[in-house]
Amino acid sequence: MFVLAEMQDTVRVAPGAFGKPTTDIVKAEVDAKYAARVVNDVGLCVCCRDVLDVGDGLVYPLDGGATYKATFSLLVFRPFVGEIATATIVASGPEGVRASLGFFEDVNIPSKFLPTPAYYDKDSNIWTWRPDLGDDEDGGGGDDACFHLDVGLELRFRVAAINFTRVSKHKRGLQATTSTIEVPGASAAAAPGNVRQRSSSVDLDASAPLPSAMEITGSINEDGLGPTTWWPDDEPMDET
Repeated sequence: MFVLAEMQDTVRVAPGAFGKPTTDIVKAEVDAKYAARVVNDVGLCVCCRDVLDVGDGLVYPLDGGATYKATFSLLVFRPFVGEIATATIVASGPEGVRASLGFFEDVNIPSKFLPTPAYYDKDSNIWTWRPDLGDDEDGGGGDDACFHLDVGLELRFRVAAINFTRVSKHKRGLQATTSTIEVPGASAAAAPGNVRQRSSSVDLDASAPLPSAMEITGSINEDGLGPTTWWPDDEPMDET
């Protein structure tokens, strides 16, 4: 879920920081620039882990600061496709369910990746899974079994795709280019070797909200996935 990414960038150090160790100042400047920022095709940057190399400082005319070319490693949030994670349901709608990891809000579980059969109630704004359980132990039917996807429930999901979107300005307006890392087909549980990457572009309506720079597409259409209350652990934990 968290990986290290090596990057290069130019870092400006203000004159007031000249007396401090260059590596420490560069690390602080990298943190200020990249922390909590999504880098396209890389992930959500958490912090600078280490400064690997710092070049000679250059002072440009009319600028009292020094500019360094630095190589550094970033701790990045970027789950791999097929990984299972835990999140909390924060919203529901006709298109599916949205969830939050706490530090990352853009987890989308579309209706096609909900358990089958799932039904959406527009009055309550809630999705419900109604599996065919057959006859229960008492001889009655299992048609009344309903499992709700209520807001606030904790759920486990499998990462089906990761979308990175970059918005650029063109003569005809704004354009969003999305790079998607996914498993082809409907299953999110395919082997990692089947993962592919594709890109697409679309013109944006000026009045529409901008898309998220990074979005995770999740799936709960497997046994053991979905709200944790659906799959209680009947065996007590061994605390010894």
